[in-house]
Amino acid sequence: MKKLKIQFNAKTFYARLLTEQAPQTIARLEACGPFDSLLVAAKMCDHEIQWHTPMFYAPLENPVFDQKPGNVIYYPQRQCICVFYGETVPVNYCNLIAEILPEDLPGFFQEAQTVWSRQGGLVHTQVVEE
Repeated sequence: MKKLKIQFNAKTFYARLLTEQAPQTIARLEACGPFDSLLVAAKMCDHEIQWHTPMFYAPLENPVFDQKPGNVIYYPQRQCICVFYGETVPVNYCNLIAEILPEDLPGFFQEAQTVWSRQGGLVHTQVVEE
């Protein structure tokens, strides 16, 4: 099974890829290979972190408006990956591509909260076979 590996703050987290619901978006993400980007808090959406990707894919695939904590989305309008770690007010439809694994949620939520005060750290993203 393929998973999305996300590393930041010297921690590693995994998300279950929703390959059946968003196959084209995930294929494009995987084709980018591993990449690093700057991690920031999405201040207009509150409990959300995001980082830019080296890919561009515009069509909505598996569009979701209301987000739940642990959702990993690709936001085509900004060419970025966003992950929600608490209640948030959505601003647009996005491609739901993965969900943080339940066992990783507590640690992910804790680390994501630190991004608000430490903007611009590196995040490593990679599709892996687990």
